[in-house]
Amino acid sequence: MSYPVATQFVYLLYAAGFVKVGRSNNVQSRIRQIQCGCPSRIDPIVALGKLPPSTAASLESELHFQMRKVRSHGEWFSCTAEQAIAMLAVYGVTFIGCKFFTFDNEYAELVKRCVDRERACRGWDSRDKSLQDAAVAEVKALLEQFPSPKEEVARILEKLPPVSIPPVRKLTPKIAAKEPALT
Repeated sequence: MSYPVATQFVYLLYAAGFVKVGRSNNVQSRIRQIQCGCPSRIDPIVALGKLPPSTAASLESELHFQMRKVRSHGEWFSCTAEQAIAMLAVYGVTFIGCKFFTFDNEYAELVKRCVDRERACRGWDSRDKSLQDAAVAEVKALLEQFPSPKEEVARILEKLPPVSIPPVRKLTPKIAAKEPALT
């Protein structure tokens, strides 16, 4: 007997200048849960789905990692909706058969533009090289706020204090005193 594979969605929500990145089986239910404890109105931005749970968890973790420099608290990030959508588009368009679900609000057109731009960057929807180059430049400009892991490691290493290594003592071999041979 085979069991149906559960599907999850990776979603972006916006509230009071912050973007939440999360995952859920039921995005509408999750929004209601979060709204109970949030004093400002939560606006759904986009949900990417239907993903296997392990894939959704990996994508959510990758987005959290890439956006770590603008983390406010928990899964909330201090960035614009467009930056968050662009980040989701960069990592989300590679999942074949997944769909970006919008919520018929002011973000729907922005989601479409970011996803189309990312597809153009990859040369998937564009036969015009200049459009592809423009899309790449636009995405790079949006995401330059998020440093690459190499850049972050280099920045951290620059801030570390210099390490003083004690000088190496020269080891001299001890000459064993020769004992007279017994005859």
